[in-house]
Amino acid sequence: MSRYTFFTVLLGFLFFVPLNAQQFNELERKLNQLEQNSIKSNIQTEVTDTSFKSNGVTSSGCRLYSDIGNLSSVITILPADTRIFIVDVMDEYYYIKTEVNQGFVKKSKINPDQSFLKKPPEVLKQQDTATRFSNKLEYLRYTYGWETAQKIFDHKIWRNMTTNMVEDSWGRPDKISRLINSGRVKEEWFYPSTYLIFINGKLIDWGPVE
Repeated sequence: MSRYTFFTVLLGFLFFVPLNAQQFNELERKLNQLEQNSIKSNIQTEVTDTSFKSNGVTSSGCRLYSDIGNLSSVITILPADTRIFIVDVMDEYYYIKTEVNQGFVKKSKINPDQSFLKKPPEVLKQQDTATRFSNKLEYLRYTYGWETAQKIFDHKIWRNMTTNMVEDSWGRPDKISRLINSGRVKEEWFYPSTYLIFINGKLIDWGPVE
């Protein structure tokens, strides 16, 4: 029997069943105890709800990715109105934290709080100048490890890199050409002076753009 059902039953007895003084006091004690338990439960719920500090919510159901642009790296689906904390901005994505996960979400799926939107532009510029590179390197180290992170941070490329690694190193290409044949996916990424060839998400070759 739930607490509220028991509470209702006790009230019924209180009003419709003749009680002696001892029985009345016992029922009153139980009602007071139930009320105290309810208050404690509400307080506990409030503490749980406010322990996570957020600066935005999801505008609709959306995918949380572990890698930018990798559609197969979905960690989970966030329901609409999920409270999130925006950690960083990377191109068309926010790097966010939830109460149980962290990863990348498309900007279009997030409604930032006014406290986030109203941050003075000069403060944003100072943060970009002072911490942009350290934040980027920290993210790369967290994702790829120290040695690989340093190479990517130095904008190097090598064979067998994933598309996400290349994007972290060189940024988004100007153009992507994709051909799918019998489960084999070939992509050509075009940058201003170089094109890259990927097979099933791995870099296999590159050359100059003519």
